[in-house]
Amino acid sequence: MSVRATGVTIMLAASLLAASDPPVTIDITDYVEMPITGKLDGKGQTDGMLARINSLREEPGGATRFFVNDLNGPLYILDKATTKLSVYLDFNGREGHRGLFRKFAYEVGYANGLNSIQFDPDYRANGKFYTVHIEDPALAGSSVPDNTNLPALNLAGYATTTPIPTPGPIQREGVLIEWTDTSPSNATFEGTARELMRVPLNTRIHTLADLSFNPSARRGDSEWRVLYIGCGDGGSGEAKSSIRMNPQRLDTLVGKILRIVPDPADHQSSSVLS
Repeated sequence: MSVRATGVTIMLAASLLAASDPPVTIDITDYVEMPITGKLDGKGQTDGMLARINSLREEPGGATRFFVNDLNGPLYILDKATTKLSVYLDFNGREGHRGLFRKFAYEVGYANGLNSIQFDPDYRANGKFYTVHIEDPALAGSSVPDNTNLPALNLAGYATTTPIPTPGPIQREGVLIEWTDTSPSNATFEGTARELMRVPLNTRIHTLADLSFNPSARRGDSEWRVLYIGCGDGGSGEAKSSIRMNPQRLDTLVGKILRIVPDPADHQSSSVLS
């Protein structure tokens, strides 16, 4: 009888406590209005989108800024307190634009443009971060960035990488770049860039995209500063020709999760490029 009474008492106490809890509410308010980078009269697949914000990354180390990438080209710095936006890098160097890459592909294809940004785990000390953008190899011009409008970008020693071939016709290339900002505390880029990888893609869909570091890795671990990359199949897996097998082939990079060590000096004895 005493056990039964105790159970009733606990149930009554829980009911009274639940009844006294205030209701949980979620307030949704506008935070910031992004600049228009599309066309007001756009009629294509994506050019009618006024902006194509793909991600918002908090700067490491308890900083007060977000980095926001627009697929149409700009990489912004957003001040959390003032919501002021600054263009940090502009990837769109196509006709009529002032950005870096003459072969920048963004006007068609949902995963085309400036796809992603990821900070190096040691960013506060080394100023390094990584980006993926998409290029159209058929366009005229050099694949080396044009720093005419960003003279603080030092291109000495910059070189494009030799792609690992992808069988079949190629419409796009995914490009992975390591950036080193020598003054990461301000809102302007001053430093160098290094192309790490260039992946040929059969079509404009399912491109090179997401970047991630192991968040639990610490200095000295075998996973410290090891970068993981999601690479789509470039649309080959939906083809009815021989390229349909590209994602299953071990001599291609498409349709894979890739693991790379951007700085092998960190892992001479603990890890390898893979």
